[in-house]
Amino acid sequence: MMSSTQAPDTLAVFDFDGTLTTQDSMLAFCHYVVGPRNYALGLLRLAPLLLGFKFRLVSNVRAKEAFMSAFLGGRSIEELERYAQRFCEEVLPTILRPGGLAAIDAHKASGHELLLITASLELWVKPWASNRQIPVLGSVGEYSNGIFTGKLTGNNCHGPEKVLRLQAWLGGKRPARVIAYGDSLGDKELLAYADEAFFKPWRVK
Repeated sequence: MMSSTQAPDTLAVFDFDGTLTTQDSMLAFCHYVVGPRNYALGLLRLAPLLLGFKFRLVSNVRAKEAFMSAFLGGRSIEELERYAQRFCEEVLPTILRPGGLAAIDAHKASGHELLLITASLELWVKPWASNRQIPVLGSVGEYSNGIFTGKLTGNNCHGPEKVLRLQAWLGGKRPARVIAYGDSLGDKELLAYADEAFFKPWRVK
């Protein structure tokens, strides 16, 4: 929940993957963790499932959990957090959209409160966002005895879940003005909730 007891006058809400980044951060993080060769081999093994996902025969959650299980499952939370910190320092800066970063700076300069809502795991987004004092609401990984199972705990932060998470974070206190940025069908409900909505605002045409 937000730290303030009162809703901010203006809240700027950003999706992450595809909106602030030029590519899916989950794919980039998995590639970073396992390396190019193991990543390519893993994609070959996952090809049937990914094909099913493309043709909507496999759900978003099932595909995501299978992907994370293949590349990240079995690793300790400490190991993944170390990777996440380095990923945010070494890789994320190369895939962030300059227009998105400029918008973040402009909202901060205007005194607006910021929030990042993403279907990606908070694991590899929070280190970057925390350095910029931006709260994150994202999907959360499941751990058993400190080992990542590759599955999610709670709902995938996607579609209607983004609005539910936002409302819970606000504690029922809607800001006077909500500005939202998104890039996909997974942001449809969030953009509809906002007073001002921007869809794919920084894409090069």
